Amino acid sequence: MQHRSSSLTSRQVATNDLNPSEALRRNQRSVQISRQMLNLDPDNVVSMNNMGVAHQGVGDALWAMGRVREAIPYYLKSLDDYGKATAGARIFHIAATTWPQTAYHQAQIGDAAGAAATIASAGRTSRLCAAPNQAAAYP
Repeated sequence: MQHRSSSLTSRQVATNDLNPSEALRRNQRSVQISRQMLNLDPDNVVSMNNMGVAHQGVGDALWAMGRVREAIPYYLKSLDDYGKATAGARIFHIAATTWPQTAYHQAQIGDAAGAAATIASAGRTSRLCAAPNQAAAYP
């Protein structure tokens, strides 16, 4: 657990220092670590979530570097990762922040169809998570 917090801190420091090249390098390393952890334990939701954070960080770094079209697939991967990690749980934070951010970025580069698809997937997932059997499990 100590490595995880150190890794998060170093990625965040690079981002906060406005050093997207270093943030990209550190987030790519986090993707590798998360992939290794998921190979060892494919059902570990913490590792799934960490993969989502790493993919989102790669997207953020690429975006900050002006490589906006390269960033979008990483944002979409992060949504997939978060979806796996939160299956059966409420995902208010993710639905409220990550989906709109991704759709906004897609719209900024002129991908209206991609933005619409991202928004639609957020709606489907939000409705799934609000199902009565899941809502009772996560008050």
